[in-house]
Amino acid sequence: MMPKLDDDRVVSAVTVNTEKGRITLDSTTAVLWSTSWLHLYSKNPALVHSVIPDKRAAFFGNNSNTFHEKIKTLCRPTLKVRTLQILCLLLGKRGKIMVKRLLGK
Repeated sequence: MMPKLDDDRVVSAVTVNTEKGRITLDSTTAVLWSTSWLHLYSKNPALVHSVIPDKRAAFFGNNSNTFHEKIKTLCRPTLKVRTLQILCLLLGKRGKIMVKRLLGK
């Protein structure tokens, strides 16, 4: 929608619905761009309709897995973890030792 703002800093849109919200937003030091609601909605339909994750039923299902086990099995590892895994695979045992030293383990 606004390529100059695409900096992967999480917040994609802020909407103001009340005068109090307008005052609060005006008091911030954030860099803001104005756009129409229609344009905003066309790029972010989750503003109006909730997005249900594919693995929601598996996560909230009645099973004996703990919260941490569910996160480990249902969520994708972070970029850092995937990068370290690749380094370990490429560099073998010596790489694994280097990675552990880098992480302070």
